[in-house]
Amino acid sequence: MSQDPFSFTTSTDAAGAHGRSRSSARRLHFTQKIVPPSTGRPIPVGELINRLKKLHNDLSRLDQDDVDTKSLMTVQKDLRSPSLIAHKDKGVRALTACCLADILRLFAPDAPYNENQLREIFEFFAKQLQYITDRNGPYFSFYFYLLDSLSTVKSVVLVADLNAEDLISEFFRSFFDLIKPDFPKNIYMCMVDILQQLVDESPQLPQDVVDIILSHFNKRRQTENPAAFKMAADLCNACPDHLQRYVSNYFGDAIIAAGRGFEDENEEKDFEDAHKLILEVHRAAPAVLLNVVPQLDEELKLDDAHVRAIATNTLGEMFAEPNTNLAQTYPLVWKSWLGRRVDKLPAVRVAWLNWCGQLYKNHSELATDVDAAYKEKLIDPDEKVRIRALEILEKLDSAALANVSKGVFEAAATRLRDRKGTVREVAVDTLARIFSVKYLEVANGNGEVNASDKYSWIPGQILEVLYMDDIEARISVERALHDHIFPIVPEDSVRTERILNIMSFWSEKQRKAFVSVLDRQAKTIQTMGLFLLQCERFNGGIMDTDEEETSGYLQQIIAHIAGRFSDPKKAAGHLQKFAKTNDQRIYKLLRAVMDPQSDYKSIVKNMKEIIKRMDPQIMDTFSPLLRRVCLTLVPKDSIPILIEKIQAGRLSKDDHALRLSQTAEQLLKDISSVFPALYKSNLDRFMGMLKSEDNELVADSLEALARFAKTFPKEAPQDEELKERLVQFALEGTAKQAEYAVVVLAHIGEPYQSCERIIEPVMQNLNLSNERLVTHLSTLAQLARYMPDIFDDHNTTVTNFIVKDILLVNRRKAKADEPDWVEFKDLEVEGRIKVLGVRVLVQRLVALADKNGPEVATPVLKLLRRLLEFDGELVAEKDTPPSFQTHLRLVAATSMIELARYPSYSRIIGVTDMYKLALAIQDPIYQVRNAFVETLLYALSDKAIPFNYTVISFLAAHEPELELKTKVKHFLMRVARQQRADDTVQASLLEHLFVRFLHLLAHHPDFTTDKDDLQMFTAYIDFYLDAVGTSENASMLYYVSSKLKTFADLHAKSSENLYVLSDLAQVLIQERAADKGWSLPSYPGNVHLPKELVGKLPSDLGLENARKSYLPEDFLEGRLKAQNIHPKTKAVKKEKVISETKSTRRRSRSVTPGSDASESDTDSVGTTKRKRKARAAAAVKRRKGVDPIETTPLRKNAPRSAKKAASFRELSDDEVDDLMELDDAVISVASKLV
Repeated sequence: MSQDPFSFTTSTDAAGAHGRSRSSARRLHFTQKIVPPSTGRPIPVGELINRLKKLHNDLSRLDQDDVDTKSLMTVQKDLRSPSLIAHKDKGVRALTACCLADILRLFAPDAPYNENQLREIFEFFAKQLQYITDRNGPYFSFYFYLLDSLSTVKSVVLVADLNAEDLISEFFRSFFDLIKPDFPKNIYMCMVDILQQLVDESPQLPQDVVDIILSHFNKRRQTENPAAFKMAADLCNACPDHLQRYVSNYFGDAIIAAGRGFEDENEEKDFEDAHKLILEVHRAAPAVLLNVVPQLDEELKLDDAHVRAIATNTLGEMFAEPNTNLAQTYPLVWKSWLGRRVDKLPAVRVAWLNWCGQLYKNHSELATDVDAAYKEKLIDPDEKVRIRALEILEKLDSAALANVSKGVFEAAATRLRDRKGTVREVAVDTLARIFSVKYLEVANGNGEVNASDKYSWIPGQILEVLYMDDIEARISVERALHDHIFPIVPEDSVRTERILNIMSFWSEKQRKAFVSVLDRQAKTIQTMGLFLLQCERFNGGIMDTDEEETSGYLQQIIAHIAGRFSDPKKAAGHLQKFAKTNDQRIYKLLRAVMDPQSDYKSIVKNMKEIIKRMDPQIMDTFSPLLRRVCLTLVPKDSIPILIEKIQAGRLSKDDHALRLSQTAEQLLKDISSVFPALYKSNLDRFMGMLKSEDNELVADSLEALARFAKTFPKEAPQDEELKERLVQFALEGTAKQAEYAVVVLAHIGEPYQSCERIIEPVMQNLNLSNERLVTHLSTLAQLARYMPDIFDDHNTTVTNFIVKDILLVNRRKAKADEPDWVEFKDLEVEGRIKVLGVRVLVQRLVALADKNGPEVATPVLKLLRRLLEFDGELVAEKDTPPSFQTHLRLVAATSMIELARYPSYSRIIGVTDMYKLALAIQDPIYQVRNAFVETLLYALSDKAIPFNYTVISFLAAHEPELELKTKVKHFLMRVARQQRADDTVQASLLEHLFVRFLHLLAHHPDFTTDKDDLQMFTAYIDFYLDAVGTSENASMLYYVSSKLKTFADLHAKSSENLYVLSDLAQVLIQERAADKGWSLPSYPGNVHLPKELVGKLPSDLGLENARKSYLPEDFLEGRLKAQNIHPKTKAVKKEKVISETKSTRRRSRSVTPGSDASESDTDSVGTTKRKRKARAAAAVKRRKGVDPIETTPLRKNAPRSAKKAASFRELSDDEVDDLMELDDAVISVASKLV
């Protein structure tokens, strides 16, 4: 029936119904007694049941619309008799309940009972429905009939009119207790329908009902009775409008109580449980929380941090639920929740973060809002918040990552340089995992749009972390490389292509960082080989002979390896434990994974066995070690595939194939420089590449072969056919081919015979008309380096030709508006032969560095000095093209650094030479500065040149290219950090270079006491203090700078420049100390100043000089005003400087100003004063196509050789003769950099 029998009807409708009842209504013809007389015998149970069944059958057949209700009056009265309702027989009671339900149906909408009677009837119904669980019982069908009738006829709504809250509660309590997961669906649907009718029709639901409904959302009760939970959820979803008010009141009480604070733990727990319940309700029936969500918003604003955290968590989980539009429904609450990201307590901010991952996963439409807020948390001031922000990103799957903007990942990448090591470690791992998840989309272009642009940069950024030179950071990067970026991939082609795909996106800086990983692998393999050898000799501590010596060697190696860990003591303990274990099988396995001739699958298999056999307690140390010694990044199996990629790329027009080819080519070069032994099993392939018509491919193959031959000369190919081809390359190939061909010939069998065949035709054609002069000069350079005995016979001829015919003559004159720089391969032939000529002279010095006295290097040093002093110009007419001069300056500077590697030459490179060399770091051409910095820092890092050369790097203070300046600064900071951590370092500390640095500045050609120039020179000292200065060494730096005023400059007629810088340094140190809150007590020690730079003044002169201020008054006043210090306080500061300077006096040998010692070597750098040039910044602008980064010039007087006004002196005949007598040479790094 579609009409509700208990719905409201008008009087007209009722009259019509009664009319039909009188004229055509059906009557009940049941006449049997169901209630015994009051004095008679009771009706037997069997008989009574039969009568009730017949009555039930008759009533059920009557229809509400055509029944004569008068015929029902006797029955309806008897059915409510206590003899039936309270009958002891279940069947009687069940049938009575069914009959009563029929009576209510037939009399609807007007029940024939009063309120009390109805109450008794519905209480009776509720009791009978308790038995519906017995589905196998004889009366189950009657119980279901009763339930279905209450549901279908909706007679249960009469309960709502009885004002019987306890009865309503009983129905809810009963149904929720009765329902079970195995109940038939029809029973479940009837129960839900009955309860819904009670909710919809009740003017006021009892609190018990609300409690019963919401209690079944509890997580525990969901598990205990999922059917009851489903009933509660379905009920809430069926009538949300009626329940919203009750649900709001239910949770509102807890929220209001929280605003007043918790009196005990029970109240706090109740509050937490209430919010857990809100979450469960929201998952199942969110509509009933319409008025609860705004209340949660109010909780976000309470003072109690715990309440805010709970509210943040609750709303976050609600917003993050799948298939919800809560954020759109409550935009103000969403905005308020987003605001919790800046909560004053980190715990609340972390609570906010915890749901961002699910928001990215489930709600792409909210990603933009989350992105903007999430970036802020990646730079949060609290370490725990930053870590949590990274961890959440790490756990996102591919689909969720697609919703995160690139800006968020870039913000995460800034944490790679976080000040906290733990944050850096998590950042490395997070970004590596993200890239691993997205690699296939980056490589194949499938899936997420623009995946390559969004993720391809990640591995390169991770590699740049290595420049921080932090032990834990390096371990994190190595773990990321092996586990995520280059994971285990059995297929050689797939694995190698992955390496190439990833490397193809790297910058030069990032590629060098990766090479440093390979280089560390090579060094660690060598060290581990020694360690294993000593472990075998140690024999677990049982030695027959040389016990003390063997143990000592083992401890030295352990100390060396442990020093590469952040906790050396712990690492040393693990290494010692490993040695005592004396597992011969592990020794063999370790050697196998370190062997360049092992194939990839064997390495992986052996690694797994090592890990399985290794003691888990020492894996904290051995896991990083195993990554460093296993050759899985570039195994020998990858070499053939790299060669195939190179060859395929050169024949293809596809940009991707070409990019992979170029990457493979560079990777082969890097492998050859670090692991030349990997080429041993692939020599035939390189030999085959020598027949290619591609000159660059041939040159690359020769380079790889040259590196292998230098490392393994006996294992290099020795056949005559190869030698013939190498001779041909040396005579007729390109310059690069000739260079590497000679290197190979000089290291394989019968080198003298092969090289003799080369030098004769070269010398016969040593003239300017020779079209292959570039090739032949490259050949001569390598012959001079590796075969000096053969070169000696032709030394005079070669030197004469280079100096007189090449360097001192310009066949092509400089033109107006010529570029200052072109790449060496694009340089005109004349420019290249000039550079190669210098390299020939220098290479010869390298070959004879240990065989002859330093005097033989004097002519070459003089040549290099002139090139440096006159900006690459050697010709009197000053008409050398500017691009030639630039390359000549570069080769001179890098050659001077290379000469300094040899003690015999470094001793004759004087202070003035070094100061001239230092100006190369301020060359107006970026490429020169960059190449010079590369050479200088590499030599300093390798400890190949004297530590004093470090002062040159501080002149990068005015470097306009931020990346290059930062690189130098980070190098200096790393050196300072390492030295402070090393207790054995003494005299070579960067702090001890401060005097040398001030002395260098005093001889800088730009230095004057002009106010503007002094301001410019403050940047140099500030740069030094930024890199080196700390609260611990500030007193020492102040002490040595003040002590300078008691000494005289031995390299200048006047020491005034040095004294001005002394005062300037003291002022800057004082300012820095004041700004950073450092104390400046008197330095208790004594520092000896370098006696080759300065000499001690007599005590009276020193004291008088210390009291004098050399800084101009206007400069000091400007500094004071800049610090908001009134000029009247200046005198006080002067007194402080003087008093502290007095305390620095020490007894020492004195040198009188103006004596011979102080005037020696008066030709300082400043004697070749240059005019100020603005072309430095312009060169940067032309190179980059944008405005220079800084407007500060590289130097006040930046060089421009073609138009400089400095004095130029033509070489005398004697000096030309000196250059003809060259007997030595130094290898020039410019061979790679130019």
